[in-house]
Amino acid sequence: EKGLAIITVKSALLNKKKDKQLYRKLDTHWNSHGAYEAYVAFCEASKRELELNPFPRNAFEVTEKENKGGDLIGMIGSQTALKTDLIPSYRLKDSTLDHLPIKIADKRAPLTTLNPHASNHKKVLIFRDSYSQALIQFFSLHYKEVVYIWGSYNLDTINNENPDIVI
Repeated sequence: EKGLAIITVKSALLNKKKDKQLYRKLDTHWNSHGAYEAYVAFCEASKRELELNPFPRNAFEVTEKENKGGDLIGMIGSQTALKTDLIPSYRLKDSTLDHLPIKIADKRAPLTTLNPHASNHKKVLIFRDSYSQALIQFFSLHYKEVVYIWGSYNLDTINNENPDIVI
């Protein structure tokens, strides 16, 4: 009714799940492989409006680290699992294009990334949840400033931040 674009990445994830593990075994969230596929699908679906060209997978160095934790482990009342999960991590090979590194103590705190190397000088406001944690590394490559707010769409926040784009 409001003319807003709704983008879903479900079919892209379903098509790619045969190629590699996209979700964490011990957690309800996708891993960085899943986030990458969601990022590519989002860029393709919003290409006309946002003019985003996703970085190809070979632009990233992908490493994996063993992990015995995850929210599913906590849900069954345990601290660690007997099995391990390999958690992928993506790092842009050309660090001159990357956003400034950020460390935050609370995943739910507002987060701003700055990328002086981005060709797009717009400010983006993204309302997010826990799934977007793995997307930050990708979206922050494309814009000079991205503000990530944990929570639902909020007009007051939009007016305060005055972004060019709201996701």
